[in-house]
Amino acid sequence: MPEVSDVLKAVDKATGPDKAGRPSEWSSPIKLAVAFTGLALLPSLLVMMTSFTRIIIVLSFIRRALTTQTIPPTVALIGLALFLTLYTMSPTLGRMNQQALQPYLTDQITMDTACLRSNNLLKEFMVRQTR
Repeated sequence: MPEVSDVLKAVDKATGPDKAGRPSEWSSPIKLAVAFTGLALLPSLLVMMTSFTRIIIVLSFIRRALTTQTIPPTVALIGLALFLTLYTMSPTLGRMNQQALQPYLTDQITMDTACLRSNNLLKEFMVRQTR
């Protein structure tokens, strides 16, 4: 499975350098396509890379233990699981913001470096969540 940085390198090669030989800035349609692709993949990333699945399973077990099949509704359980997932991931997301996103936004590091830093932090979180 290709890494995010590999995909970004391929897009950089497709856009090519500008007339002065510098790497060109992405055009708006390419940025928009990357953003929409990221939004489309967000639900599957939520399930695969966070503790959302564990939390929703435990909440559904609790609902069954209370012998109620419809109270609380599934939508409420999913909302609660989302908030608990964000609470669980908040230290990791904060470190990703400090070490990858903010330096990238202030042009201190490249997108490649930002992707590698965030990937490493996310991998550390995922390893801590396994048994």
